[in-house]
Order: sequence, then C-alpha cells, then structure tokens
Amino acid sequence: MQSSISKADASRTWRRELVTGILIFTTITGAHLLIGWYNGRGLRPFALAGFVFWIMTAFALGARRRWIKVHRPELTLKPWRFSFLELLVLVTGLTLFIGFSIADYHESARVLREHSAFRSSVETLLGLDGRIDFDVDGSLMISVCDRSFDDARLVKLAEKIDDWNPNIRISRITFGTGMKTGGTPPVWPGVTDRSVDWLLEWDELEWLSVYGTAISVDGRKRLLTLPRLNDISRDGLKTRKKP
Repeated sequence: MQSSISKADASRTWRRELVTGILIFTTITGAHLLIGWYNGRGLRPFALAGFVFWIMTAFALGARRRWIKVHRPELTLKPWRFSFLELLVLVTGLTLFIGFSIADYHESARVLREHSAFRSSVETLLGLDGRIDFDVDGSLMISVCDRSFDDARLVKLAEKIDDWNPNIRISRITFGTGMKTGGTPPVWPGVTDRSVDWLLEWDELEWLSVYGTAISVDGRKRLLTLPRLNDISRDGLKTRKKP
C-alpha cells in the first residue's frame, strides 16, 4: 500500500515538474524573442539552444533520481554524489551549453564587424563629424554635421543603406554641430526640398531635426506627415528658425 502511494506521489510529481519544465522553456523562449526584438537581433538560436539543452539535462537528472527513489531505493544516491551515467549526461549538457554559448558569441562578433564595416563605408558621404550609430533596438541613428552635405549625398547615403540592409529601421536623423564643425554656422544650404521625398521613405523616423537646412515651410509640412515623429521633432518642424 505504501509503495502504491509512493508511486502515485511520484507520478504526480513527474507531471508537475513536466509542466514546470514546459513553462520554463516557454518563458525562456519568449524572453529571447522579446530581447531579440528590442535590440534588433531577432531570435538568437545558439543562445536559446544552449539554455534548452542545459534545462533538459537538469530535468533528465532529476527525473532519473526520482524514478530510482521509487523503484530502486537501494540505489538512491546522495544529492552531492553522481553515478557514471549522471556524470556523462551532466558533462554532455554542460559541453553543449558552452558550445552554443561560444557560437552565439561568434555570431554577435560577426554582427559587430558588419556594423563597423558599414560605418566605414559611409564615412566619406557623411563627412566631418558625421556618424551612424545603432540604437538598442537595432535601428539606425544618423548625425549630419558637415556643412557641405547636400541632397545628392543624402540620396547616395539612402542607396548605401538600402544596399546594405533594405529592412533596417531608421529612427533618427539630426543636423547638428560636432567638434570639428563647431566653428562654422549650422547651415546646410545644399539640403533642400529635393531631400523631403527621401526622408518620407523612412516612415519609421521618430527623431528628425532639419534646423539650418534649406527645406521650405511646405517641405516641413510634408515631413510632419511622418507617422512616428515624437512631439519634440514635430515642434521643431513647425517652427522654422533662422540660424
């Protein structure tokens, strides 16, 4: 009778821990998807696989010990002692976890190299103090400081971005002043209404400052149709200041 109760308890424990394992797996997968969406990298399959294998290893070891405790109590091991089979499973799970973590690291390094190479490819177009950065969600942030920047260079920049990654989000474009351009007036006479059509193509823009450019009032009104612009950017477009 006692054995039957123990087996029933073990069965309930098994089902409970199986559900727990599924919940943990679902939570980790969801967290990876959320983090990947937030930083622009998407799902990291290597990192996820490493965590999954490690969880499966821990679950398998726990399940085996519970089975032995019920069916072969004379073989029950102390918590800090492991059989040869358990050590083999533990080492295999740890090896897979480390291997997938290393693969994820190399994948992250590859992405950083691609970002660095892309930045280098647009340095000439952006000119003095100009730069492209990547926001935490993976979107591009473009800063223009070179006073000779004009419509033609904006077109070439847009084409380079599209060739590199046609699906990349562009969240910020600002015209401003940097260390090397600080001694010159913040004026970009070469950026005119001809650039408006290209700026409107980037409909995920959240930050936009065209202060100092030659974009007309009508051009600014068109830019106000960008759906995601924040209030600060909208206020700046509505008030045209002369430098």
